[in-house]
Amino acid sequence: MNNFIQIYSQLVALRKNIPSEKYEKYIGLRYVNEYNSLIDNLATESGISLDNFKVSESMLEHTSGVFRPRMNFQSFDEKHCERGLLLAKLDAALLMFRLKEEKHSVGFQPPETK
Repeated sequence: MNNFIQIYSQLVALRKNIPSEKYEKYIGLRYVNEYNSLIDNLATESGISLDNFKVSESMLEHTSGVFRPRMNFQSFDEKHCERGLLLAKLDAALLMFRLKEEKHSVGFQPPETK
C-alpha cells in the first residue's frame, strides 16, 4: 500500500508541475517518460495491465523541422506530446485512484421521485 501512496503522490506532483499551456502547447519527452515510468510502476504493484493509460509512441511528434524533397522530413528536436493528451492520460490515472477510494457506482441513475 505504501508504494501506491508514493506513486499517487508522484503523479499528483507531476500533474502540478507540467508547464502551463500559456508557455507550452507541447510537453517534452522527459515528462512523458516520467509519466510512463510511474504507470509501469503502478502496473507492477497492482498486477494489472495499464497500457491504455500510457502515452504511446504514436502520440509523440516532432514540433519543428524541415521537409526536403527526396529526403522527407528532418526534425530539429526530440519528439513531444501535445499537452492536452498527456494531461488526459494523467487525469485518467489519477481518477482511477479516486474512483477506487470513493467506490462510486457507474451508470445512470433515474431521477428521484417525490
